[in-house]
Amino acid sequence: MSDPLDSLRILEDIERDTDQGSITDTFVAFGYRWEMTTLVEHELSWASQFMISSSPMAMMQSMRAPTLGIAIRKIGVDKDDQSLVPVEQFFIKQYEAANGPLDSPLQRAISSTNPFAKQYFFADQLFRWLAKRDPRLVEKLWGCYNQLLERRAAAADAMGKSLGAGGTSRRMSLILKPGLFSPPPP
Repeated sequence: MSDPLDSLRILEDIERDTDQGSITDTFVAFGYRWEMTTLVEHELSWASQFMISSSPMAMMQSMRAPTLGIAIRKIGVDKDDQSLVPVEQFFIKQYEAANGPLDSPLQRAISSTNPFAKQYFFADQLFRWLAKRDPRLVEKLWGCYNQLLERRAAAADAMGKSLGAGGTSRRMSLILKPGLFSPPPP
């Protein structure tokens, strides 16, 4: 017998995914809170530009930091959601602490009226920041992101079954497959 809370969560995930195009949740890793969201098509395209395709292992490893760079939206201390700071503010504060007020090129970049340019700029900053961190942090965050993918896949499957389609299409199952860029278990 399935847990009614699981059914409720799937319904909430279907609602978020169909209304907003993604599922967002907050996870705790290494003493910090990380709000992340499943990616939409243009975000997947941005992250895939960093993929190294020389071998399956290189491909799996090279997708993690850029995917997390664009999937993580807020960072905070492990207390409550009030401490969460958007990635943009995190890097602006970090820059100002190290260098003083924002310089003109950086100010132009973050003041862009093109929302994609601004999003990609800060995703790139977070990608590069994550790439310098302990690999265990990236591994833990990747596990959290895969939980979101599993929820998205469950919501898509439930939606397909409710429409009489018998589940997700092959294309969706490839895009949404949890662990797609994770190494096989030992």
